[in-house]
Amino acid sequence: MIEKNDLLDYLFEVSPEFQNFISKELDYFKREKLYHVILGCYAHYLFEKYKNNDLNDIKKGFDKLEFLLINGDNEVKNIIILGFFESFQNILLTENIDLNIFNEFLSIKSKEAWDNIIEFWDNKKIKEK
Repeated sequence: MIEKNDLLDYLFEVSPEFQNFISKELDYFKREKLYHVILGCYAHYLFEKYKNNDLNDIKKGFDKLEFLLINGDNEVKNIIILGFFESFQNILLTENIDLNIFNEFLSIKSKEAWDNIIEFWDNKKIKEK
C-alpha cells in the first residue's frame, strides 16, 4: 500500500512542473504534514492546466490519482478525496464551470469519490432548507 510519505513522489512523477508550482510552500507543508493542502494546491495546478487547454496533463494527473485511490492506504485515499477532489470541485463551482465536464477524466474509483462529494453537499443543502 502506498503511504502519504510517498504520495508526492507519485504526483511529481506525472506532473514534474507541480514541484515548481508549489516550491515556496512545499517544505513547510511537508514539515507540518499538510498533505490535504498540498493536494488542494495540486487541484489549482491542474485547473491552471485546464485553463491553458492542456488536457493531456489533466488526464495524466487524474489517472495517477486513480492509481493512488486504488493502491493507497486509507489515509492516502482520504487525502486525495478531500484534498484534491473536493478542492477541485470547489474551484470549478467558483468559476461557474459544470462539474460534469470533467467526467471524461474520471475512472471508476475517482468517479465514485467525485459523485460522493457531490451527493454529500447536495444532501447537506437539502437538510439546510
